[in-house]
Amino acid sequence: MSGPKKSKAQLRREEQERIRKEREKQLALKKKMQEERLRKELEEKIRKERITKCRNILNNYVFKIETLQKNLNNELRNYSIVNQVQSDNASNTTYNKALTIKVKTEKFSASVKHISDDEAVLEKNISDAKDILDLYSGLEISLKNESISNQKDYATQLNYKLNQLFNCSCEWLLSSNDYRKLIPDLEARLYWGRIADKKLSELVNQDISTELLESIKSQFESLANAKDFMTVKLFVTNQIPKIEKKIADEKQKRKELSDVFNSLYSDYVLLCEECGLEKSLYSISEDSVRAMAKNIKKMNCYLQSKSEKEAIKKAIDEVMEELGYPVLATKYLSSKDGENCKKLLLQYADDKAVDVTITDNGQITMEIGIMDNEDRVPTPDEAAGLCSDMQQFCNDYRIIEQKLEEKGLIFSDRNFLPPTAAYAEIINVSEYGLEVEFSEEEKIGGGESAQIQNQKYMQEEM
Repeated sequence: MSGPKKSKAQLRREEQERIRKEREKQLALKKKMQEERLRKELEEKIRKERITKCRNILNNYVFKIETLQKNLNNELRNYSIVNQVQSDNASNTTYNKALTIKVKTEKFSASVKHISDDEAVLEKNISDAKDILDLYSGLEISLKNESISNQKDYATQLNYKLNQLFNCSCEWLLSSNDYRKLIPDLEARLYWGRIADKKLSELVNQDISTELLESIKSQFESLANAKDFMTVKLFVTNQIPKIEKKIADEKQKRKELSDVFNSLYSDYVLLCEECGLEKSLYSISEDSVRAMAKNIKKMNCYLQSKSEKEAIKKAIDEVMEELGYPVLATKYLSSKDGENCKKLLLQYADDKAVDVTITDNGQITMEIGIMDNEDRVPTPDEAAGLCSDMQQFCNDYRIIEQKLEEKGLIFSDRNFLPPTAAYAEIINVSEYGLEVEFSEEEKIGGGESAQIQNQKYMQEEM
């Protein structure tokens, strides 16, 4: 092809900024729709997580209630030995209370035989379970209060309470003269121990990290060896508030991280769709936030570069059409090293065309040649005839650059080869999916002045 005109084009900074703002505006509209969809997905995910959590809490409560239900008769039997239920009106009141609790427990057990997936039903079941556990706790207090008020046999009471605490027999205390003094301490130990157990249940059922959960469990396990109520009391009044503060701090930190993650993830998903990439799965973590931010930056750079390249190619199409160079065909090529280019075949005059190549890095090459259906070397007459066209196109090219500059392009690395016969070439239009037909006279004459009688405009993407 003759007298190639090469230059490198890029957009002015103002034009780049305009494209960036326009692209961000379009992405913002898409992001709004994307966020609405993600919001609904997130709500559904949270709803399912809440249901799973409620089911786990309810299962835990059901297990506790079933255990208490099994132990209820044994508790009453131990109580009757000490307090003689049959002959004591107050004791009969406690016994009736126990029967009422038993009935409510059986009714509750029937209602949770098949645990529901309905969140409202689960919350109602959990509330009922808490009420029943409170009833059992009240029954235990009633049993203990009546046991203490009954002064018939302190030794038996003491042994019963120590069995509750340590699950061991303490018959040796029967010979002690101080066993009466131990009962108040044991009552206090039971009271604060009950508070500690309740707090533990509340704390471990919260959404906290595994590390913090294990730390809490470890601290509570240390209470198992506590022999006096003051140790438990101090833990409840001093240590538990510190644990609760740690949980609150962790939740706040996780919320802040979750807010950042959700905002980035929304951008990330949208940009993956824009780039045609499969999105990766991320969990809420600082590492995920860093990874997403890095990928978002890369995709934004890619999309900005793509928009600028498309703007350059669009500007060239518009200017060439404005100057009277109709597009005969367009095709796209990709090299092995990943470099892409757009090729345009533009009508110049009769059997001549301008072959335009635009690469991804902004390199533009324009060459004039004679159209034919095959690769061949131009004849001397054809080469000589092209020289005047090359000279004319040199002037046209300056106008083309001027028009492109008006559209925001700037040029560098210009390389204009002289319009000589040495650069005369034949353009094989079959590579564009076109075919040139010649008249009988032109075929007889060797095709030296071939005219395009019929052109098949085809676009080929490669």
